[in-house]
This record gives sequence, C-alpha cells and structure tokens, in this order.
Amino acid sequence: MVDNDKALSAENIRFGGARTVFKVALGVGLAFIALGLLLGLMKGDKLLFSVPLGDLREGAPSTALREEFSRHDITLSADATVTLEKTTNEWQITDGDQKYFARGEGEPLNIYKSDNLEHFFHAYLLNFCYFLSISLGALFFVTLQHLTRAGWSTSVR
Repeated sequence: MVDNDKALSAENIRFGGARTVFKVALGVGLAFIALGLLLGLMKGDKLLFSVPLGDLREGAPSTALREEFSRHDITLSADATVTLEKTTNEWQITDGDQKYFARGEGEPLNIYKSDNLEHFFHAYLLNFCYFLSISLGALFFVTLQHLTRAGWSTSVR
C-alpha cells in the first residue's frame, strides 16, 4: 500500500506541475492575445478632409489637390507623387516619408494621414496569433498525451 501511495503522490505532483505550466501558458497567451487585439484594433489613420475624385490622377498631385492640402495647413513638396494601389483600390499620396491615402466609395474621397504604427500592430497581431496557435496546439498535444498516459508519443515529444 505504501508504494502505491508514493506512486500516486508522485503522479499527482507530475500532473500538478503540468497543470501549473498549462495554466501559466494559457494565462500568458490570453494576456498577449488581449494586448494584441487592443493594439491591433487601434486605428492609426487620421481623417484629414475630403476631395472630389477628379482631383486625383497618377503622377504629380494636381493644383486643386495641392490647394486642398494647403487649406488644411499641409504643404506638399515638389517631389510628391500620387499612385493608385491596384490591390486595395486606394490612392496613395507620398511626400517624402509622409503617406496619405484617399479612400471611399464614389465621391468624395476621404484623405487620411497614414500612421506606420498601425501597420506594425496589424503585422504584430497576425504573427502573434500564428505563433500562438502553433504553441497552444503543441501544448494541447502534450497535455492530451499526458492525460491519456500514451507511451507512443514520447518519441514525438
């Protein structure tokens, strides 16, 4: 009887340790998911103003577009360019390291100032969820193998 009690208590300690690791990993994972979602949902683009679709054409910004930017205290340099993003169907106005986007269905198009932080948080959220899903899947696999006391999975682990 004594040997079985010791084995049982050793088994409880082993599974208790696995449970603790699982709880900590789950808690940390959920905290990072919440943080990633909060940061990813923050919109970095700021609405500046609206322009008619006719003011936009590829190449150098039109005089009317430059005047509209000037009315909102934004000066476009001579090197500014306007391009149409084919995949997103957005107009991109690039002036040095500043980027502005024109979005909208029909008339008028809204001009937004781009914030690189938003792009970082979207990439962070996507990559975090990808690697977290792999980690949680592996943790689930190992936990399942421990719970069923499967011997065949020792070489896989």
